[in-house]
Amino acid sequence: MESAYRRLLIGLVFLGAVVSCSPPDTREYERVQAEVSQGTLNHVMTLGPGDVFEIKVYGEAELSGTYRVTGQGEINFPLIGKVPVDGLSPSQVESIITQRLADGFLRNPYVTVFVKEYASKKITVTGQVNKPGNFQYQPGMTVIDAIAMAGGLADTAMANQAVLTRSQGGLDQRYEIPIQAIGEGKVPNFPLQPGDSLFVPKSII
Repeated sequence: MESAYRRLLIGLVFLGAVVSCSPPDTREYERVQAEVSQGTLNHVMTLGPGDVFEIKVYGEAELSGTYRVTGQGEINFPLIGKVPVDGLSPSQVESIITQRLADGFLRNPYVTVFVKEYASKKITVTGQVNKPGNFQYQPGMTVIDAIAMAGGLADTAMANQAVLTRSQGGLDQRYEIPIQAIGEGKVPNFPLQPGDSLFVPKSII
């Protein structure tokens, strides 16, 4: 995703952006970014109401199709009926459908689940951006992607002192994000997770 947006993002990030009065602590940021990136790799995405995914049953075209999770957190699948999927990972859904199809319907069914849209997962961008709001999360999404979705930084933005808030284990973790330094390629981009909230403060100048 990041490579596809590259040229557009740099323009959006620096359009009228104000340089912070003091440079960011890049060493501390890079340490935290590395830890968060590793955690993001291990983060398991789960399904929720509104999510859309494709189910394929090998050799059974009539059982394969695309499904949207209902408001009750389930889908209605041929032969086996309602399948609760809310809060489950794609691999868990594969296992449940495989087991239920094997229970009197198919011999050795092979099921795969591919998520097309995580509509239930959102990130929030507020503060000094052109179009603040809630945006649909996409796997691999970064801070720069979020800024692009929010229409880029406003000309009043304090670009190197954005704050990202993430809820973990019932506690809020806050990270200072040097957006300008990321856009300049001086530090790595910051990966996002569903539920993250990014706030861009106003410059005091």
